[in-house]
Amino acid sequence: MKFKARKIFAAAISAAMLLTSLAACKKDSGDVNNAVNSNSTGIVYRAKRYTVSGAAEETSGYALHDGRLYFKSSEPEGDIDPNTGYYYKVACSLNSVNLDGTDLRTVPINSDSTSASDFDFDSDGNIVYIEIKESENASSAGDETPMEYSLKKIGTDGTAVSETDITAALNDHAVDYFYPESVKVDPSGNIIVDGYYQIIVLDSNGNYLFDIEQGEGIRKLVKSSSGEVYASVYGEESYSEFYKIDMAAKAFGNNIDIVQEYDFDYNIVPYNGYGDTDIVFVTDLDCLYIFDLESGTKTEVLNYVNSDISRQEISDIIPVADGKFIGVGLSYPAKNLLITEIYPVDASTLPPRTEIVVAGSEYSVGSMLEYQAVKFNMENDKYRIVIKKYSGDNYVTKLNNDLTGGNIPDILLTDSTMPFESYAAKGIFADLYEFIDNDDTVNREDFLPNLLTAMEIDGKLYRFTDSFQIFTAVGKTSIFGKETGIDFDRINKIMETRPKGTEILAGTTKENILEHAMELCGDNFIDYKAGKCDFNSEYFISLLEFANGFLNSVDLDSYFDDSFWNRYKTMFADEETLMLITYLTDFSDIFYNEHEIFGEEVTAVGFPTFNGLGAAFDVSGGFAISAKSENQEGAWEFVRSLLTEDYQDGVEQLPVRVSSLEKKAQKDMKEYNPNVTRITQIGSMSLGTSGYMIEDTPTQSDIDKAMDIITSTTQICRYNHTITEIVTEEAGAYFSGSKTAEAAAEMIQNRVQNYLDENS
Repeated sequence: MKFKARKIFAAAISAAMLLTSLAACKKDSGDVNNAVNSNSTGIVYRAKRYTVSGAAEETSGYALHDGRLYFKSSEPEGDIDPNTGYYYKVACSLNSVNLDGTDLRTVPINSDSTSASDFDFDSDGNIVYIEIKESENASSAGDETPMEYSLKKIGTDGTAVSETDITAALNDHAVDYFYPESVKVDPSGNIIVDGYYQIIVLDSNGNYLFDIEQGEGIRKLVKSSSGEVYASVYGEESYSEFYKIDMAAKAFGNNIDIVQEYDFDYNIVPYNGYGDTDIVFVTDLDCLYIFDLESGTKTEVLNYVNSDISRQEISDIIPVADGKFIGVGLSYPAKNLLITEIYPVDASTLPPRTEIVVAGSEYSVGSMLEYQAVKFNMENDKYRIVIKKYSGDNYVTKLNNDLTGGNIPDILLTDSTMPFESYAAKGIFADLYEFIDNDDTVNREDFLPNLLTAMEIDGKLYRFTDSFQIFTAVGKTSIFGKETGIDFDRINKIMETRPKGTEILAGTTKENILEHAMELCGDNFIDYKAGKCDFNSEYFISLLEFANGFLNSVDLDSYFDDSFWNRYKTMFADEETLMLITYLTDFSDIFYNEHEIFGEEVTAVGFPTFNGLGAAFDVSGGFAISAKSENQEGAWEFVRSLLTEDYQDGVEQLPVRVSSLEKKAQKDMKEYNPNVTRITQIGSMSLGTSGYMIEDTPTQSDIDKAMDIITSTTQICRYNHTITEIVTEEAGAYFSGSKTAEAAAEMIQNRVQNYLDENS
């Protein structure tokens, strides 16, 4: 028996008052999220947070009824099915709580069965759900365990109202893997059952009406403001498609284009009630919107961060009344059930604060940073963080235009797509060392010294980061020795001693080699401050010649087939492939590689380069303060909050604060989990792998080995996509044989120099 809970939104609200109050706060959304000015007039949103004491960890199916929040909780019991990893039985309960988190009430709803679906309310206020249990005749069914289903209606206190056996109605029409995950009740009392790959519709008495198969999978069932039921499903070419369940046609209606991009953080919020316009609410990472199902228009209601709402702590949002909403999720970092009351206020009644604009691409603004911005805004009475995101295909151009035109945010969030060295060469950022040295609460010694040095430009720290990972390549110590770093000459000599067909790196193309090399040693060829480059040098030509020894191309679909995964388990231990590119984010990663991948001691040799320094800090994000900002004091207050021990202890990768890094080292040793996903690189593919052979656990010497790698790394991965594209494009002529390495290097030299001249 498989069980996996999915959170399904449900709500019962008054529509008339909500639509009236929301009409005053609609505004258009564009490529850049508009900041709410806390000093202006108009309606803005704010939030209050309430912790629910005593709630179970696994909850779903949230709904409002008579002023209380209802939800299902699930507690695994007994053994785990070794074939699926799921529990054979899950004890489910109906819970309700006041909206301020008080008076939690819990009623078991499947004490003698396997599990229960999420629920809905019918027009009489009864709770409707499906109870699931294994058939008593399970032994006669072969490999598949037959299930029995009961359609149950209970009162809000758990009192039984009715029970109907719907086993035949479901089993006689179910496709493979049907499992009732949730139900919705439409205005006519019909029961719509979500079976993930299939929807089965029953009448109010539990009789089968029709079914709709959905091979890609169903995300959730949703009610609109009129009470009609819609299905959000996984599409063949998009993450989500949205269909009304057409009761007359017994099929899906036309796809309603609510979301147009592949977005894992997109959700449709149900709106149960009755109004003049049929609507649902839509959320993404940034905002909550009204979507009019009749006109197909989407209007922004609120921006989470600008409304002091921690999106990281909200999984579901439920409209209430009077323009209010309830957010439900887990608190950070305690992971307790949390209710967030979201309510409109008149902006003119709020105390004035100076806004600090934090801007970056949509990829540079993570959930942890947003959480910190909300926390900062709730605690600081002088400054207020406003986040501005650049998005769209041409967001880099928009950002460049703003920065070069003097429209520089107080804090710029950097990422790998930004040519930061070019920005810094223009003198538009402040030296963060000056803030650190003048602050009584932090000093340079608090942070990893070699990371600080690696991020310097001419001795100044124009940007820093809150976390990092180590980019390196590992290989057997018996082959490479104990010293880190390897250059082209040494790797070529090692390959001369290996059997024919041995690979240095698996699935790696000539272009992959150049891309990695430009990240690691591109600074050796470019002087951004002087605006000069040196690509027609002997060193760069040797890089081209080394890259030419790799594959021309890789068909990813055919390369990463079943045979590859079988080979992957032994290819490094058997020395068919000598090196594996990996990203170290955990102190047990080297231990994992030794015990799971290579089968013996490994050395973090690093990626082959002409200078032999192939390991580097990989900093996916960072922050810089504008040299011209009028609010540098407030900007530094927020940046400093990202460097406190409290924040650093919770970062997802390796923390930059020494004390937090040492804590993580001990935690990774004591709480070692071989099944944590670890990232490696095969060619252009990033692969997530986890252990299955490891029986030992890391010792202090294993942790020390990882720390030695971290503290001895001296360079940082630097990215400039425009220059890398020039390099790989012109190098292609050499790889194809139409030009010599020298001629290709000269073309690269000319084009990159033109780029530097144009951007000086």
